[in-house]
Order: sequence, then C-alpha cells, then structure tokens
Amino acid sequence: MIDLQRVREFNNTDLKVYDYLIKNYATLGYMTIREFAAACDVSTTTILRFCHKVGYKNYSDFKRGLKAYLDTHPQGSAVDLAQEARGFFTLINNDEMDRAIASCAEKIKSKKNIVFVGTGISGIMAKYGARYLSSTGKMCFYIDDATFPVSASAWQGDIALVLSVSGESPPTLEIAAKLKSSGCEVIAITSDIRSPLAQMADSQLCYFMKQTRIEEVINITSQMPVIYIIESLSKAVMSQPVTSLP
Repeated sequence: MIDLQRVREFNNTDLKVYDYLIKNYATLGYMTIREFAAACDVSTTTILRFCHKVGYKNYSDFKRGLKAYLDTHPQGSAVDLAQEARGFFTLINNDEMDRAIASCAEKIKSKKNIVFVGTGISGIMAKYGARYLSSTGKMCFYIDDATFPVSASAWQGDIALVLSVSGESPPTLEIAAKLKSSGCEVIAITSDIRSPLAQMADSQLCYFMKQTRIEEVINITSQMPVIYIIESLSKAVMSQPVTSLP
C-alpha cells in the first residue's frame, strides 16, 4: 500500500502513525480521522500530512486506497507477510537502529552473565538467543518458564534481554520485574515501544511488525525481526572492544 522508499523518509511521528497502520489494517478502515489521530496520540493535521506523504489527497482518499489494498491482499497471506518483512527491513535500515544496537551490544559486552527471557514462542527465541550469543564467548542463559525462581541477588550486575511481541505478557513482565529489582539491567525486545515491558526496561529494541493472532489467543506474529535483532546484537558484541568486567 505504501511505497517503501517513502518509508525511508519518515520522521519519528510518521513512523508512529505507520506503526499503528501496519498493526491495525483491518480496523482502520472503519475509523474516522479523529479516531485514527487519537489512537496514534497525534493531531488530525499530522494524519493529513501523513496521507499526503504517502500519495493520497486526503483521508477519504487514503481509506479508499486502504480498502483497495485489503481487497487484493487478504490479511495473513504470504503476500501480506512479505510486505511486512520488507517494511521491517526498510525501517531498521537507519542510523537510529544502528546506534541502539551498538549501545546495547556495548552494555552486553561489559557484563559477565547474560540471560534471555521469554515465554511461549518468545521462549523459543530466548533459547535461540542464548545459544547464538554464546558463540561470542559470553556466558549466556535463558528463562522460558514463568515459575523459574529469581532470587534477590542472583543476577545483580548482569543483563537480561527480555523478549515479548506485545510487551504485555504477565508472566514475562513478572520475571522482568524480579530481575530488575535484583539489580539486573533489562533490555526489552518487543514490537510496541509503548508497552509495559518497553516502559519498564532500561533500554529498548523495538520493531515494527503487526501482531497476528488466532482467535485473539494464539500469537503467530513473525519472529523474523527478533532473529535479526539477536544476530545483529551478537555480531556487534564481537566487534566491540574488550572492556573490564565488574
């Protein structure tokens, strides 16, 4: 629906609107411009500017374009997934994401122990992350069990990479809160920068990927962004100069 070359020219506010758009295709067609603006926490003027930037005369024209797109690209199709993937890789191709990954890699490099946290599919990604990052020579662990005991001082001075697509999973939030209260630094890897996990974390690596659910319960959102972030972090850790461990 949107030329990805235009996405490269988006400012932070445009990206905020685009983030909401790609995650809410199905319901956006029924929203007024005021409802869309309120959902993005921006003004209606910002929405109109966004419409102009992506090639539409006004909001009504934008909604007609959205309807035409949905008619030819059913949500959940392979084409839709390819569009989301292209959108993600376009959005992360910028200096801001490079700086965020480099900053988190520097923090990881300075820590003795790294723990990945996630439940469900994110738990599988946590296990993958721990295994992949351990190839850099770092001591890595993973927690994929919400009942895993976290003592008050076991992870003090270490760092946790907490994975959650929504950033709202209660078991994951509980583990993250325990780790943080024990003195462990927390990096959130999530799709929503406004989520409780992102707000709780010391650092955030957020990606734009629409959440896909079956019957509102089973989350089958693509994990391609998570794999990209894990592997980029690991490679950045290998390129970081050695620093003194605490």
